[in-house]
Amino acid sequence: MKRVEVAYPWDVDRAADRNKWGVGYLEQRLLPPDIYGKPDDRLARQMHHIVEWSLGSRNWIVCICESTSYIRTLFGYVLASYVFTTKERAIAVDVDDLTSAIEEPDGDKRDIIEHADLLLVNYCDPANPQLKWKKGAIANILHRRKYRKLATVVDVFVRNIPSKMDSAKALKMSESIIEMFGETSYELFTSQDSKRVVIRPDEESRHDNKKRGKKSTGD
Repeated sequence: MKRVEVAYPWDVDRAADRNKWGVGYLEQRLLPPDIYGKPDDRLARQMHHIVEWSLGSRNWIVCICESTSYIRTLFGYVLASYVFTTKERAIAVDVDDLTSAIEEPDGDKRDIIEHADLLLVNYCDPANPQLKWKKGAIANILHRRKYRKLATVVDVFVRNIPSKMDSAKALKMSESIIEMFGETSYELFTSQDSKRVVIRPDEESRHDNKKRGKKSTGD
C-alpha cells in the first residue's frame, strides 16, 4: 500500500486557506470542537491506521469492538483526519441516518451516504424497529458504494472479545453484519478487498483474509 501523509486534526492550522474547506465541512457534520484536541496515543494510533487502510485497495473494513461509544469517538477522529488528509467528503452515520436516507431518497443525506469517499457506519442494533423493513434498501446503497470502490467502515459490537484472536474468529464475529443489513451485505465485507480489525481500549489488532484460518499477528 502506498504510504500517505495522514493529517491529524489537532495539528491542522484551521486559519490556513488550504484547510478552510475542511473546517467548514466538519462544522456542517456537527463534529464537536474537541475533535481538534489530541487524544491519547492509543486512539491516535488506531485513527491513523484506519485512515491509511481506507485509502488503500482493501478499504472495506469491519471494526470489531466491545464498546460502541469508543468506536463513535474513534470514528469522529477518523472522519476529521480523512477530510484534512484527502480534501474529500466523509460521513459517520448511525441507524437513524440510514433509515432517514431510505425514507428520503432525493435528500442531501442520501446523496452523501451513497457517494461520500468514506462512509463510517456506527453499530446498528438489529432489533431496532426502524431497521427491520429497510435492511434490503440499505444493503443496496452499500452494494452501489462497493461498485464505485468507495471506502466503507462498519462497527460490529461484540459483547466479549477473546484475549487471543485469529482471522477465523474475527470472520465469525463479522457475521452479525447479516443481522444488521441482510445476507447480501456480508459478502461486501468478506471479499478480497476487505479486512477485519479488532479494536480494544488498550490495544488493536488486524485480522485480514489473506491467510484465512491461520493465526494473524496484530499491528
